[in-house]
Amino acid sequence: MGWNSAVAFGCGIDEKSMRQQVDLMESSGLRDSGYVTFILGCGWQAIDRAKDGTFAANQQAFPSGMNGMAKYVHGKKMQFGLTSTAGDHPCGTRAKAHSKMIGSRNHEVADVKTFVGWGIDFLKMEFCWADNPHTPVDYNPNFSVKDRFKVTRDALIASGAPVTYAISAWGIQNPLSWPVKDYANLWRIGDDVAGASDTWSRVVRTINQFASEAWANEPGTFADLDLLEVGQGGLTRIEVITQFTFWAAANSSRHRKHRSPLIISTDLTRLDPSLIGHFKNPKLIAVNQDPLGASIRLRRRYTDQHDVWSGPLKDGSVVVVIVNFLADTLLIDFNLADLGLLSANIVDLWTEDALDVWNTTIPLQTSTHGVQLLKLTEMVPKPPVKYQKYPAIGPNCDLYGMAAKRVTGTGLAVAGNVGKGAYVQWHDVDGGDQGGRKYVTIDYIMADSELVIKSDCPRCREAYITVNGGPDVKLNFPASGNSWDDVYRDYLLEMDGFTPGPTNKIKISNGNALTPDLVNIGVQI
Repeated sequence: MGWNSAVAFGCGIDEKSMRQQVDLMESSGLRDSGYVTFILGCGWQAIDRAKDGTFAANQQAFPSGMNGMAKYVHGKKMQFGLTSTAGDHPCGTRAKAHSKMIGSRNHEVADVKTFVGWGIDFLKMEFCWADNPHTPVDYNPNFSVKDRFKVTRDALIASGAPVTYAISAWGIQNPLSWPVKDYANLWRIGDDVAGASDTWSRVVRTINQFASEAWANEPGTFADLDLLEVGQGGLTRIEVITQFTFWAAANSSRHRKHRSPLIISTDLTRLDPSLIGHFKNPKLIAVNQDPLGASIRLRRRYTDQHDVWSGPLKDGSVVVVIVNFLADTLLIDFNLADLGLLSANIVDLWTEDALDVWNTTIPLQTSTHGVQLLKLTEMVPKPPVKYQKYPAIGPNCDLYGMAAKRVTGTGLAVAGNVGKGAYVQWHDVDGGDQGGRKYVTIDYIMADSELVIKSDCPRCREAYITVNGGPDVKLNFPASGNSWDDVYRDYLLEMDGFTPGPTNKIKISNGNALTPDLVNIGVQI
């Protein structure tokens, strides 16, 4: 937890303004609420190295140097962090005035020694200007990203200094497959959220990306969803609270040193004091810093309406996050069955209102792009649902049009190229003794790159499902990972229209765009 200069100040930072932000971290109470890491982004770097080749700070902007900044931050009982890059220039240096500031490429070992000597507690290594002098961000580098970051990791380990190491390559080359936990304490899962006019779309994109990576959080290693966007005008007040709430629950920490990333980037001299109060909410911070360290995971997506996410806490309770994607107020019937529960005692963690014991469904009024944060105790589980699985490449499924079998790198056969007129249809699906409405699960693969951004479905693909020729139901599938071998398991929905016995048909299609590659469907027995 902490503060970063990157979004609020870009590359235009100096010692006076940064010390002012440190002072405000203290006087506002943010420091005492847990925001203890103060990070400089772009602008502290010099345009040339020192005569002996070591990394040099911008002496004009920071006359006391980084030693002086570190001492000032430490004197305020906070930790001091710096940002460098595994390339030639820092991120944000697209303006000509900043284009020559130095990076750490080919100097990582020496630079770590310099940074540690200055007294850093946190080092973020970005990936801008990594190889191509004409391209600040290369999404398809022709070299190993992990090997580039490994050099700095090894240098930090060799230094013996207790430095938290964060890396940011926006999910390039599938960090989970490295595995990233062997390379860094924090890793950025995708592209920037903050600093863009379409910030809400980027928040949704990040949520879709995180759906496939929530499982990877563990002691000492956490997914970084990017900086908290506040005070920059890219989000409404409600959207700011939604981002903060989701980020807090997405990254619970159980490691005393390496806290999960809940990092603000704003000019504290201009921030609404009431928003500062939101960021200091002790209930939210307790969720973020829960000692169990388990993240929330996507439990149910109601396409074009809302998501239901949940995760366990150390005391045996469950935290639930419900996000409203509609550009309108939404009355949500929160169904406890989506979490496998019959009943629970529920508290709203934002209002601290006790909703008492509820059975089956709970009506919740949620503002445009708003959020609900609930804590569940005294939970009564319902019997687990059992499913009959039907592979997409198997005797019960036919492929039509250009849909075709694809074999993944792990040897799994899937139905690919579905959509744009092509579709798959399962037949002889068992509707059980009674038919009617049933739970259905879908296993799929969807690994579109960050560059495939659609405002209505960022980092996702859409499809339509129908049972026995009934109405089409729209589905919105989040990313399954960064590789077309990564499978998302048990995407949950409910469908009407089943008839008794093994005579049912299920069709998945999309007339205008490609669907995910399909692995199988499961139908409630």
